[in-house]
Amino acid sequence: MSNKKGLSTIIVTLILILLSLVAVGIVWVVVSNILQSGTEQTSSGLGQIFLSIGIENVKVESNGDVSVSVKRNAGEGDLSGINFIVSDGENSQVIKKSESLGELATKKFTITSAELTGVAFVKEISIAPISGTEGNEKVGSVVDSFEIKPREKLLSALDSTTGWTAPAFSPSGLDTLNKKEGSASFSGTESDIVTDAPQFRSTNDFGDLSQFSNDNDFLEFWFYIDDISKITCNNAGIDCQVELGNTIDSQEYYWQVRTIGLVNGWNHVALKMGSATKGVTGGPINWASGVDHFRIYLRDAGLQPYTAKIDEIKMVSYRI
Repeated sequence: MSNKKGLSTIIVTLILILLSLVAVGIVWVVVSNILQSGTEQTSSGLGQIFLSIGIENVKVESNGDVSVSVKRNAGEGDLSGINFIVSDGENSQVIKKSESLGELATKKFTITSAELTGVAFVKEISIAPISGTEGNEKVGSVVDSFEIKPREKLLSALDSTTGWTAPAFSPSGLDTLNKKEGSASFSGTESDIVTDAPQFRSTNDFGDLSQFSNDNDFLEFWFYIDDISKITCNNAGIDCQVELGNTIDSQEYYWQVRTIGLVNGWNHVALKMGSATKGVTGGPINWASGVDHFRIYLRDAGLQPYTAKIDEIKMVSYRI
């Protein structure tokens, strides 16, 4: 009887030992996974810390491509690519370049104009390092930025009506209260009896614009409208246009307003020279002199009155 009792004690002890071993194994697996995950995260984090890169130079080419020179400083880390964050001040776009860069090396990266689909132009570029392999990539924080300082030429501050008319707007004049830049905007309200397209028109000589005639340069201005629903752009859109050039209707670049995307209130309008229709039946435009024609006109929908304003017109080039 005592032998059976002793045997039972041994069996119970063995079972307890076995259960303990199983429990230790389970705990070890859990702890091992936690340690491994923590090690990977620490390694990745350290890799990001030691990945030191900076922008050396940015150049916007005449064809719209953007060249960015990036230098990698000393420091360990697996750099497998770079995210380029491109901004026009209002919109931004991320463009990934999966190219490595060794320590102390400098490389020129090209962002083609065809890749720039999410911004109107390039005002600022930032970079963020990418480490790891495809499928297990880690994107770091932005480490450097480069702001492109544009060249500008003011065509009109619209603080005076000298050289300006507003056909089919009645009344029209300076508005010193509702403006975007300077001391005033040029304002006009269409009456409900006008049948012509109300317009703001300038015959001032804008001087030499030859440095802003590249397809990748811009005509920029502020435009206000109180109710865009009152505007119709019939006749294939030519009832609503922005024009710039030497001679009205024969030597001018023009853009259809319906493609600009105006909304109620103030709009910052940036028109790319390359997107204009070239109306040159009177001969090529001389951008060096005699550029004295600017006009924007909007035909209303069924003689419905509206109020519009225009402010600060300028030429802008982001090319370096």
